[in-house]
Amino acid sequence: MSQLNNRVYQYAKLQLGKRVYTPTTGNQKSLGECWDFAEMALSKAGAMTSNDIMVSVTSHGEYKWGNPISLQNAKAGDILQFKRYACEEKITNKKSGEWKTNTTNARHHTAIIMHGQENGAARCFHQNFKQKKTVHRTTFQLHSAKYEKNGLEYEYKVTGTISAYRPMTRRGR
Repeated sequence: MSQLNNRVYQYAKLQLGKRVYTPTTGNQKSLGECWDFAEMALSKAGAMTSNDIMVSVTSHGEYKWGNPISLQNAKAGDILQFKRYACEEKITNKKSGEWKTNTTNARHHTAIIMHGQENGAARCFHQNFKQKKTVHRTTFQLHSAKYEKNGLEYEYKVTGTISAYRPMTRRGR
């Protein structure tokens, strides 16, 4: 992991259980959204933020967080931007045939990768997701997959877009 990614990761880790806000100026008010968390993690790490990279940042804009990278190359400290993401999960007990399903949606969401991918999923830090306002951890399935483990069959169908970004050093640092 690069030093910059490590600084992003370390900041994110220290925020677990807290709600992160960006500094406010003028009439601008920070709402503690998922964007605020990623913006502050990059800022505190000395990386360029979405405000540094983009001409205009709006509440449902197409955020840019650094250099675009492939999802396969995403690692701890990288930023994920979800758009119209949905993951349908089905877990089947191979012995009994019993199964359960779950659907996760992230229409417009930002997260920081906590650690690498396993079976197409990445553990992430984020806030303001599924009624949980503080920074917490969630595993996101990054692409459709099907595999077996410990007598269970896991099947995931992922739709929508996930963009991955590698933090860039802020100029002058």
